[in-house]
Amino acid sequence: MRIIALFFLAVTGSIIGSFVGALTWRVHKKMNFVSDRSECEHCHHKLAPTDLLPIISWLCLKGRCRYCRKKIGSLSLWLEISVAIVFVASYIFWPLGQVEASALQAVTFALWLVAVTLMAALFVYDLRWGFLPNKFMLPLAIVAALISILNNIFIQEIPLQNYMTNTLLAMIPVAGIYGAIYILSNKKWIGGGDVKFGIIVGLLLSWQGALAVLFISNVLGSLVMLPLLLAKKVRIESQIPFGPFLIFATFAIFLIH
Repeated sequence: MRIIALFFLAVTGSIIGSFVGALTWRVHKKMNFVSDRSECEHCHHKLAPTDLLPIISWLCLKGRCRYCRKKIGSLSLWLEISVAIVFVASYIFWPLGQVEASALQAVTFALWLVAVTLMAALFVYDLRWGFLPNKFMLPLAIVAALISILNNIFIQEIPLQNYMTNTLLAMIPVAGIYGAIYILSNKKWIGGGDVKFGIIVGLLLSWQGALAVLFISNVLGSLVMLPLLLAKKVRIESQIPFGPFLIFATFAIFLIH
């Protein structure tokens, strides 16, 4: 049963990864996600269903458009693989108890996969275009709030007053500190999206977990930024997307916290 579940999550994750790639592109281009079809970014030829098979299509076409033969990049491939791995890892390391233990556990896990999908969309969008859009941030905040309520009030049965106090405390390390920097620097040192994501961190984690996210994301950011500065590929005043570091740290701490 466990092997079947892992296989199902891996396949589903790769499909969701492909979906995230298409979703972020359409949101960026202000396309209608329901009616508009996926197309090549170069020649704008509408893609056939056989062009959209997760992982398989990219490998068969060797990372090129079937119609214009221009490179389509490896981001789509890595996105499909990464989301598949994240879905599987979420099941293996699920920190809130056995997924199959109760309906509440199963619903909470399903909501977490939705949150992972939205975080993947934010990760890609910020990486490509340096922005964390509210179109993904707002639904993620709602899903994170539902996960928080189900886990803390219904599964762990924490009293409401204690839960509210703990949640507010958990928002201080990221949302509070980044919010202060955002205001004091007149929006120059940190983006508003990073502050908003700090609220999501507070919903998903304890204050200790949020502190760990703050530490890990800044260490990762420094490790990436320093070589780029030394190679003179960026300048000290350059704006580097910080959302991916926050998102990666949040996912990792949620599963091990």
